[in-house]
Amino acid sequence: MAKEKEEEALDAAPTDAGAEEGAKKKGGPLPEFVILILKIVAGAIGAILLSATVSVIVFSLMQGDKPQQQTVEASPVYNLKPPVHEWFASIPDIRATTADDPGRSVILKVQLAYDAKADVRIYTELTGRIPQIQDLIRRLVGTKTGKEMKEREDEFKEEIRMKINDILQDGRVRDVAFLQFIIAESI
Repeated sequence: MAKEKEEEALDAAPTDAGAEEGAKKKGGPLPEFVILILKIVAGAIGAILLSATVSVIVFSLMQGDKPQQQTVEASPVYNLKPPVHEWFASIPDIRATTADDPGRSVILKVQLAYDAKADVRIYTELTGRIPQIQDLIRRLVGTKTGKEMKEREDEFKEEIRMKINDILQDGRVRDVAFLQFIIAESI
């Protein structure tokens, strides 16, 4: 009996092999190379989708660690444009001598800025005080050296503005401009 089973097993093996061989030759509805190409395309699409997903996840994780970029608004003082003022230009040229040894000649053409809306009567007061303003600036020049005035021109203008505001009653000077500022070299 054991012998018969072995023979049947041997006989059955070639029959099954023949059946499989016949099935391979038949090939089904699609040829093998088409199936191979579809597998390669499906693998490539899967790889692209996998890499895109990983890229999106990594990018979002990297962005999650950093705080969002914030724009910082500039200070209103920084953005502040100088206001437009009226200019008092009636002061004649001022000629003075510096505190240098020997004194150097200075010629200044000064204009004073004022706010006509806030200080309604200042123009009239400035007009009435022209000789006093000229004298004040001339004396102030006499206390400075030529080098001091040139190197610290903004401080010099501020000092003139403050001195003039000290004598005014109907408003104040907002700015001082030098249209001409000549310091003659000593001979």
